[in-house]
Amino acid sequence: MQYVYEPFILRRAAEGRIFFVAPKMPFEYFVYCFQNERPFFLASQLEDGRVAVTPNAMFIPLNLLQAGYWPQDLLPAGFEYVTMKNGNYPVIISAHPVTNFDEWTKMFFKCVEPFAKQSLQEFISSTTQFKRVELTRETGFPIGEHVTA
Repeated sequence: MQYVYEPFILRRAAEGRIFFVAPKMPFEYFVYCFQNERPFFLASQLEDGRVAVTPNAMFIPLNLLQAGYWPQDLLPAGFEYVTMKNGNYPVIISAHPVTNFDEWTKMFFKCVEPFAKQSLQEFISSTTQFKRVELTRETGFPIGEHVTA
């Protein structure tokens, strides 16, 4: 055994981009796993049947979820998802138990695989809306705007 989290990993999928882990895996091991093996997601079926997906914060940071944005098309459709309010790490949870976890995992794999393998050109081309970058100084004045003292 090379890493302390290995006994909790049940299966690796999508060429190591998704790890399915035991729900009893200590949370600190999640961080070790993200640092060492760099999967995009750790997924687990909880004891009550809901699915918990912990994204690697390098790929889907907490502020993305808190700002009301959602990882488009990365989760299987037809399920309702929630996240923890005021949580300190992004965790996406199915709002209801998933009756067929194997089917859900296949759908999740199909959602993540194209995202994981796309080029920068494909990523940019798939974006339909753009937002202007607003850079400001600590003074509140936009960067590039002439400021006289």
